[in-house]
Amino acid sequence: MSCATTTMSRNSTASSRWLPTPLGAAPKRDGRYLLRPARKDPWWKYIWSVRQRVKVGLDGTVSLDSSKIKLGYRPNAWVLRCDHPDGACSFLANEPGSGGKPILLFNYKRTSPFWTI
Repeated sequence: MSCATTTMSRNSTASSRWLPTPLGAAPKRDGRYLLRPARKDPWWKYIWSVRQRVKVGLDGTVSLDSSKIKLGYRPNAWVLRCDHPDGACSFLANEPGSGGKPILLFNYKRTSPFWTI
């Protein structure tokens, strides 16, 4: 018995058949190999980031890498820091699921990604 045998379904009218592969890949004609487009949700790019709650200092600053960034937000408030896969870092006043659109306080674009997968 060979590993590359073609497997057919019991339904003789079925139009799809597949070869057993390690990943169980679907045929290209089914359109399953395509990536889905990004949703038009304002929270979408913040959902796919590493999020961390940070507290604003008494002087209205938060630390970013080895420096202090002035946010212009109320002291002792909690903000959300988002580290994006492309290297950008954002500070938001509200969290996902809190309702409404994201309130962006500060956005910093690094020249290289901060983390990799």
